[in-house]
Amino acid sequence: MDYINAAHCFDIIERRSQAYIVAACAELDLTYAEYVLLHNLYDHAGSRQDDLAEMLCVDKAAITRTLKLLEGKGLIKRLPGEQDKRVKYVYPSEKGLAQEVFLRRVLQRWLDYLAEGVESSFAEVVIAGLQLLAQRAQSVNLPDLVQKK
Repeated sequence: MDYINAAHCFDIIERRSQAYIVAACAELDLTYAEYVLLHNLYDHAGSRQDDLAEMLCVDKAAITRTLKLLEGKGLIKRLPGEQDKRVKYVYPSEKGLAQEVFLRRVLQRWLDYLAEGVESSFAEVVIAGLQLLAQRAQSVNLPDLVQKK
């Protein structure tokens, strides 16, 4: 397997995807991180901040900063837990919910563009492979992997 080429391809897809999302969401002034977090909230409304950090494989401080920006734009609301006021549950606001169709279409247009001309059976194999790779990446114990040489 040509690992260097595979890494290069992942890098191009990641950078171009980010650039597309930011350009497509310019009217909402969303960063890529804000887009990803808000998009995930549509499927996981009411999640705890810590759960969002784990789900997206980012540190808690990054989630907190991004949520603060989204809250400032009026796209989300954070509500304290009933029993433990320190726990914050996150929901899209009315303004955020009003953008759901638009934001989902942004992603769909990009994926349709990438898959244009690709046979559906091949696309399904690629998607299954990407899901497997993402699961492995999400479950890795980085310090253990770094120690293996």
